[in-house]
Amino acid sequence: MGLDSCSSIQVARQRIQVGLSHAGQTVTIQLAETTVPVFDQHGEVITTVPRNGTGEISRFKAYGTGQPANGAG
Repeated sequence: MGLDSCSSIQVARQRIQVGLSHAGQTVTIQLAETTVPVFDQHGEVITTVPRNGTGEISRFKAYGTGQPANGAG
């Protein structure tokens, strides 16, 4: 999943900030039962945040860097 210019992503209705030094990079997100770890392109953990909800994820969308979130262009 690509980070926006503000270095944030939204996962499971939760906005996660990963830091400006990672803006524009591609990251991997792993949804654990109680946490959401975010990994950089080399597999290193950037951050791990508590997961706000425990509901199932029913929609999967990911946009690479440079791709508008609304799918246009």
